[in-house]
Amino acid sequence: MWALGCIFAELLALKPIFKGEEVKMDNKKTVPFQRGQMQKIIEILGTPTRTLLLSCPPNPAPQFLQRSDAREGDKWPSLNLHPEYTHLTSFKQYSNNLKKWYTDNNGRSAAGFDLLSKLFEYDPNKRITATEALQHEFFYEDGGWSENVFEGQNVEYPSRKVTEQERDIVRTGSGRVGAESVKRGMATGHGGGGGDAKRAKTGA
Repeated sequence: MWALGCIFAELLALKPIFKGEEVKMDNKKTVPFQRGQMQKIIEILGTPTRTLLLSCPPNPAPQFLQRSDAREGDKWPSLNLHPEYTHLTSFKQYSNNLKKWYTDNNGRSAAGFDLLSKLFEYDPNKRITATEALQHEFFYEDGGWSENVFEGQNVEYPSRKVTEQERDIVRTGSGRVGAESVKRGMATGHGGGGGDAKRAKTGA
């Protein structure tokens, strides 16, 4: 479900939400902690913690975190049982900035933000399930969903640069799409899938 949240976010922003640098394994026995990736996550979702911080300012001082009125209940009760917990304790404390990220990246629906927040719940035991997500009110806004996502829509998708690598991997049911096909798709303003979008809308 976390991965679906990443896809949802990328559809909004047209870029990955947590784009970190991967640390490669130095041998077959040691799996490195992905600190850069974790940094990207907590800058948006806040630092994972066992307790729920109330009215937490950005990068709160240790004195604030020690106040009894700054804590209420368990946010992720089993967090300290995870093997990477010691790494997490070395990070600065960040507050949750997902709402700002959402509004800054084309998010307009309150229900959409609620769904994204539940997909990005740190504690997997509290994270929304697939069944619950399918029944979420976001999918019933504006008349609900349709089997044809292009039905009644007049959407112009922003064009983007298609790299040589993408030209090599873009495929249809009949085989590889040639460079000329990709260029035609870019010329229509739909990227590599412009032709497919047009066929889906017209039923051809």
